[in-house]
Amino acid sequence: MSGLLVTQILVSSPYLTLTAVFMTPFIRTFGWSHAAVGELAFAAALVGGFVAPAAGWLLDRVDARWTMAAGISLMALLYCFAARCSSFGAMALVWALLGVGSQLAIIPIMVVSINWFGGRRGFAGGVIMFGRGLGMALSPLVLTTLIIHYGWRSAIGWMTAPALLVALPYVLWVMRTRPAATQARGTAAEVATLPGLELKAALSSTPFLLVLAAEFLFTSGFSASLTHSITYMIGLGFRPQRAALIYSAQTMGTALCTVPLGLLADRVGTRRVLALALMAVAIGNGALAGFSNLYLQPFMIPLYIVGWGVPCGTIFALLPVLLAESIGLRRLGTAVGVMGFTTAIGMATGPIWAGRIFDLNGSYVPALLIASGAILLGAGFVQNVRPAPGHDQLPLPRVQAVSATA
Repeated sequence: MSGLLVTQILVSSPYLTLTAVFMTPFIRTFGWSHAAVGELAFAAALVGGFVAPAAGWLLDRVDARWTMAAGISLMALLYCFAARCSSFGAMALVWALLGVGSQLAIIPIMVVSINWFGGRRGFAGGVIMFGRGLGMALSPLVLTTLIIHYGWRSAIGWMTAPALLVALPYVLWVMRTRPAATQARGTAAEVATLPGLELKAALSSTPFLLVLAAEFLFTSGFSASLTHSITYMIGLGFRPQRAALIYSAQTMGTALCTVPLGLLADRVGTRRVLALALMAVAIGNGALAGFSNLYLQPFMIPLYIVGWGVPCGTIFALLPVLLAESIGLRRLGTAVGVMGFTTAIGMATGPIWAGRIFDLNGSYVPALLIASGAILLGAGFVQNVRPAPGHDQLPLPRVQAVSATA
């Protein structure tokens, strides 16, 4: 668990806040449009999305520490390159490769958690999302302060240090995909003994497709708001420090509430808590749109912090858990990798369409309302997920399997 928390706080969280924090400095330095900066997030998410299934496939064959170490090392190297970029093409290439590193580093997190914590997966996911929420609360404040005092190039360069000096050696030391099976030799042999559907049946099952649809709708709406939120608030007249503080306040709400909500999911069911969390985020996202009304602003700010911030991390924690409960553990690594591709497409499209809507009419409000509708639709899909037949079935012993096929 400690290795997962370190990765979330020092690697995953800074990456997820990267475009939101650096959007305004990039616009001011290079004169790029909002949509253009959104295309950086698109490049990272799209390229990372194509890598995600391969990263998941690797988890069914090699230990998680190796994929995570490769991803962390690549991301640290790319932060150094980003600090030296002077053209949009070069920055887009760096962001695209960051997408590759992020998938290698981040996709194993929930797979490792699900494998280690059995009946307490909601709680474990909550603890992990506490780490992400804490990191996402601290990262904008630290990076914004560095940008103000030293410039954005120094700020992005300093992101290398915690990844290489702390996260990488710790992951190599403590991380393992799952508890060792006493009779299994290697990761592939361990996977073959787990309950669940085989790959083709899992990927074609109705529960898997519903989870994918919910994941896409949520991440597209989520990324549309996340990427543009600080720039949106600054455009409304908020000081950059205040915008970063509001942003950090809602992520702190995520950090504080994911563990209680995870425990609740273990008690009353993953599907119920997940559907309610999606509805709450949609309401919080609508409150963000309400910031544009000066009279409603004092009420919308706390509603956004609570409605968006409190349940947001729970969604990321529980969607893989719902997937595991629906198709089993046998091919979970590959399934989460495919899910990561869907996540990446959602994360890629959100900033683009939100930025284009702003460039067309000068307001983020329509984009934020569309995002709320997409997230609500995702809640409807989640509510209809049920376990697939065979999700808890153990593989037949080798002799029985041969007899059955004879």
